[in-house]
Amino acid sequence: LSGLAALSRQEAIYVASHADGEGQPLYGARRYRLVLPPDIPTDAFWSLSIYRIEPDGRLFFFDSPIRRFSIGDATPQLRRRADGGMTIL
Repeated sequence: LSGLAALSRQEAIYVASHADGEGQPLYGARRYRLVLPPDIPTDAFWSLSIYRIEPDGRLFFFDSPIRRFSIGDATPQLRRRADGGMTIL
């Protein structure tokens, strides 16, 4: 468990990444591409959030210029590819 109101493994799985596909640390000035398969294993919903790490280790939503803190299966602007998957830039 981590974070405020973290759910148990039976309720939710939290996946985190701190590096790109080449092992380099993620950096806000770079652009990334996340390719999601058509069969994301979920019985409910999924979401993708970006956090900033405070010096003491606490996590808070990253204050993005477009005031969007997460996207997920209910985000209306997302479009699926012909195979049913998604590519998020």
